[in-house]
Amino acid sequence: MLVLGETGLGQGHELRAVQNRLGSAVGRSELIDCAAPGAAERVAAVQPHRVLLLDRLERAGLETLRALKSFVDAGGHAIGALEISELRNSYSDAVEALVTEDPSTLASLEHAVRIRLEPFGVQQVADLAHRHAQQPLDSATVGAIQQLSLGRPYWALDLLTIAESGQLVPGPQPSIRHERLHELNLPAMQAASRLAHGLDTQTLAAAAVLSELDPLDQASAEELTGGDLLRELTDRGIAVQYGSTDLLHVPEFIAVPLRSTISSQELEVTRQRITEGLLSLEMLGLPLSDRDAEFCARTPLSSEIPRAAQAAVLHRVLEQRLTFGVDGLTRALFLRAGALGQPLDPQTRVRALAGLKGAPTGLSALVETAIPAEPVPRLAHLNAWAVLSAESGVDPSDPHAFAQLDPAGSSEAATALVLSRLNDTEPLGSDRAAIAACAASHPSPEVACAAGILQVLDAVPRGAVPARSLAAAARTLTGRMGLPESRVLHHLHGSILLGWALNTLFTDTLREHAEDLRGVARRLPAGASHLIWLGHLEAAAGALSAGDAHHALLEWQRMEQRLPMFLPKRLTHTVALIARALTAEKHRDRTAPSSVDTTFTGMVGYLAGRLEALDPSVVRIDVEEQPAPLVAIAAAHRRAFDQQNPVELFRIAEHLCDGEHWAAAENAASAARRIQLKRRASGAVGRCDRLLERIDAAITLSLPWRMREQIPRPTQQPTRTPLTARERTAAELAAQGLGNREIAERMGCGVRTVESHIAQARAKLGAANRSELVERLAQEHADFTFGARIP
Repeated sequence: MLVLGETGLGQGHELRAVQNRLGSAVGRSELIDCAAPGAAERVAAVQPHRVLLLDRLERAGLETLRALKSFVDAGGHAIGALEISELRNSYSDAVEALVTEDPSTLASLEHAVRIRLEPFGVQQVADLAHRHAQQPLDSATVGAIQQLSLGRPYWALDLLTIAESGQLVPGPQPSIRHERLHELNLPAMQAASRLAHGLDTQTLAAAAVLSELDPLDQASAEELTGGDLLRELTDRGIAVQYGSTDLLHVPEFIAVPLRSTISSQELEVTRQRITEGLLSLEMLGLPLSDRDAEFCARTPLSSEIPRAAQAAVLHRVLEQRLTFGVDGLTRALFLRAGALGQPLDPQTRVRALAGLKGAPTGLSALVETAIPAEPVPRLAHLNAWAVLSAESGVDPSDPHAFAQLDPAGSSEAATALVLSRLNDTEPLGSDRAAIAACAASHPSPEVACAAGILQVLDAVPRGAVPARSLAAAARTLTGRMGLPESRVLHHLHGSILLGWALNTLFTDTLREHAEDLRGVARRLPAGASHLIWLGHLEAAAGALSAGDAHHALLEWQRMEQRLPMFLPKRLTHTVALIARALTAEKHRDRTAPSSVDTTFTGMVGYLAGRLEALDPSVVRIDVEEQPAPLVAIAAAHRRAFDQQNPVELFRIAEHLCDGEHWAAAENAASAARRIQLKRRASGAVGRCDRLLERIDAAITLSLPWRMREQIPRPTQQPTRTPLTARERTAAELAAQGLGNREIAERMGCGVRTVESHIAQARAKLGAANRSELVERLAQEHADFTFGARIP
């Protein structure tokens, strides 16, 4: 039998698993590493009655293969593990030589059973990383491990080690720092680096540079690198198929150790040659991907490429990088762009000054810029004015803030109102009706959607949401996002994306709209960066709904760090309020009563499993508003609890399960079970137990970074009440088929007392009838044996 797979899939692990299954009996099997000295002699010494397990068979020499052939011919059973990417090395030569010596080898190979190991799925990789991590991992780190491991479990484990050492860089294009990798124990990376053994520096440089690009089709890859060179990389398993596509790429995991073996000069020469090829596409009017454009922008070019083409790519990359802040690379790219002598467009210049020098400098530059006449650039200008005014300390609600604006009509005055109110944090008050009118009928989809978000952000602190759904307006707008003609609005579109995402939290529709949100993020410039913060938001919501406020806060803080710049003040204020609520929940004594000071704190506490956290007195519903869904269900939950209504509590628990709010559902189901237990309603107790088991399993799946016993439990967490000695005796006698009168005689008590003991035992054990007592007693008490007579 041959177990085949790419490097990092764990063929050797499978052999050790087989050895463990064969048991510990001496002589059952022997595991031999074919790359170790003396492998041939050890194989030759194995007797045919033993199972021969051969690791790294692809590194076996001719002598080892001869010994293996003799072992099989003698009736022995062997299992060999091979890395597919190394089969064309000495192994192929050794097999060919053995076939020449003994043609029957071909028949043996043809009869061998082949098992191909497949890569892990993304969820399997995530579970593997969480299971082996020393500390909880945030979603961006897990995403980086998933992306870079290609589903190969041993790559994932090495990447986890790299992440825990601080050498993994999560982000839109995750990467690995190579400065201190030699200090780490990375067996999978060492095995991957052997794939490049014997390659010349030109081929190594091409492999390293290809890893910095988006996947390419084979024709494009050959055009950029050369056909022979690419063939060598694919034959060795260095350039591999990208997922289920026909595209090729060089994994970062393989490229990192290669870079340390290549001179910086060789790398730069290769980068320049490939960059010139990519820019030729840009010159033909075929835009490069974000990643390829940034690659070209980082590479110094010769004068053979027209300066205008270089500048166009540089300016686009700068525009995207400015969306998420200014770092050292961005500053270096500004210097390179300046040397090309091509001026930035006005909006990019304003945001560059704001990023480099601060919002007041950017605002001053904006004041000097004429307001465009065309509607889309004009809206982008007004949005920049509102955001930079707020960041500079200018009150955007002051009429003088838009003094340079001569409204082109009532709709533009309404636009100014919406943008200015998005950039303060006060209640809308008398502006509420005008904002509602904008949300319903403004001719600009962006402004209408922004007005809808403004309504939501104004209502939620009072425990309300607008009666008019934001989803329809958001979906109408999504078709415009990412189009070339609306690219100038990408900062406003990013703000709308964040506002919509927050709205789905408040309206309990995140699961329903998650894919819509991700689709919008992908269409925006720097879409991969938007997906990062959106992933943190989803992870925070999932962790909180499973009762883990600690991890929810970690994810939310990571989200705050990765949000785009130039966001309206009311949005960032709302994000900060939620962060404070999560912080309060993290540090709260879960067994003590809490004082609720804001709706956010109450909603966070309720989702974490504390019914008492949300105070109904803080909820205020105005005209054309309705209670936020979570506020409404929390109020119903509280009423049912105060009324001790187990049927309604159970219904609420099921509703919360449908929304995957597991901690709150556990609270409701536990309360229902306690009430039914007191009422000796054994069938209802059993239904509660089954629902609690479902919730328990869901929480375990939702929080893979924690063992179940480590998960903070809600205050109302139930414990199964143990049977008293008398209850147990009565239950065991009943389970044996004795009647109540017989049991009463055995126990020396009245029949009514026996009935009470049995009813209480059934309720505590969740047994619907006496016939279920046998099974439940056996589950609860290991020493119970059906048929045992009790004296």
